[in-house]
Amino acid sequence: MSSLFHDLPKRTRVLQRGAQILRRPPLMASCAAALVATIGYAGAAQPESPPQPGGSAPIYSPYPPGILPADINAEIARVQAEIRTIFGRYLAQSQALPPLTFSNTQGVGNPPIIQGAGYEAMRILGGLLNYDENMSPMRNVACAFCHMP
Repeated sequence: MSSLFHDLPKRTRVLQRGAQILRRPPLMASCAAALVATIGYAGAAQPESPPQPGGSAPIYSPYPPGILPADINAEIARVQAEIRTIFGRYLAQSQALPPLTFSNTQGVGNPPIIQGAGYEAMRILGGLLNYDENMSPMRNVACAFCHMP
């Protein structure tokens, strides 16, 4: 195998393009070099992940060790409880709103403008959308979990 790499300069083809001379190694030599590099990387010692309780496979985490706090699950539960509390407040506010009236009662003007409690209704709607867990695909995470105002 090592003779292949030593003989590489002799086995290259010379291509001329204008004033440039390019040397291109044969395809087999390029493939062999890529294979050797891949095998060398795969054979290198990989760091072992800590054993998981119950002997299951390690949980994937894109973060280096020490970045996430040890009590991350308790923090997630606290944030989710806070989000549910805030959502409940917005829901109660939405139910306490008086019926909305619009400026466009005769079909004139576009778009209709909410009169009276319109600003409050829009503010409450924004809160309901931001703190609603049912909007996520699995119905378990509100937008506010990551985008807390």
